[in-house]
Amino acid sequence: GHDQLLQPRGKGAGEDDDFFAHHRDDQAETVLMRLLKGTGPRGLPGIRPVSKREGMILIRPFLSFTKSEIIQFLKENSISYRKDPTNRSFRYLRNRIRYRLLPLLEKEFNPQTRESLVRLAETAHRETAGLDEWVQKNWKKFIRSRKKKTLRLERETFLALPGLLRFRVMDRAVKELHPESGLDFKAWEKIEAGFKRGRWRMSLPKNIDLTLTPKMLFVTNPGK
Repeated sequence: GHDQLLQPRGKGAGEDDDFFAHHRDDQAETVLMRLLKGTGPRGLPGIRPVSKREGMILIRPFLSFTKSEIIQFLKENSISYRKDPTNRSFRYLRNRIRYRLLPLLEKEFNPQTRESLVRLAETAHRETAGLDEWVQKNWKKFIRSRKKKTLRLERETFLALPGLLRFRVMDRAVKELHPESGLDFKAWEKIEAGFKRGRWRMSLPKNIDLTLTPKMLFVTNPGK
């Protein structure tokens, strides 16, 4: 698949850079697939042109080009390429979207379905990038203290934030204690319900605990 292509065997652009062959059609498929799975705003940007994973920088230089444009370029320049046989298997949701659902949507509803999905991803990316920037600059303002593996937030100040910013700040705080943890929509619904109580406690993945008292909110990673 695309994750196997363009990975440099030596060092060049960056010591920890990896390149992937995702293209514009992949972006449309990804957005539609996430919509079908009930994604939230953070899933709508789809595939990012540049992202990080486990300390690696992932770069996707073809994301603005369609598959047909890339193949045409390769043929015009006599550059060989290979096809992944698993891309034709209907066992995978992405392939069913690619060969069944998207053609149906383009034929019966909107010939520009792929482009509409890509525009949605680009718009969502700009908006979420602005939120991410705000959180990165401001989230520490809501942390009253940090002691070892516990973050302490003032309940009243934190709950005064709009719901979306509460989610973002809490998610950032959780990731501060364990980068592989985080919040999904279902967990956040439970947390929001818990905020209505005087005292409350909840456990999250990666051994993260949330504890609410009448005045404070504690985010803790007690470890093993």
